[in-house]
Amino acid sequence: MKLKAGQAQGILTALIAMKGVKLPVNTVYWLARTATQLGPEVEAFESTRNELLDRYGKKDDDGKLVTNKDNHVDFEDLDGFKTAFAELSEKEFEIKMDSLTLDAFKDPDGKTLMSTEVMAGLLPLIEEPE
Repeated sequence: MKLKAGQAQGILTALIAMKGVKLPVNTVYWLARTATQLGPEVEAFESTRNELLDRYGKKDDDGKLVTNKDNHVDFEDLDGFKTAFAELSEKEFEIKMDSLTLDAFKDPDGKTLMSTEVMAGLLPLIEEPE
């Protein structure tokens, strides 16, 4: 399955949010395998994002990134950062997993066992219904 680097963090966050939800054993196994494969991709993405922040962010006299009151980085070159970050987010990678259907996330009575937010994070991994 091909994914984009920008999707990896959202997927991993959704997978972590599923921890403790009583899902069918096959789904739990699939989620664990997916998380294991996504971990290194998320680490590489975050490392590169931090390098971009360092490259394009405004720095104080000590060489530390300057942040505003909301703790967001101030930029020397915001357009440069946006362009580089968009390019990074579009990088594709592959994981060795098949997609799952929504049925994998339902209890025996057909009730969905995840929130809308979690489902949104997992959408790249879920097969579209026909």
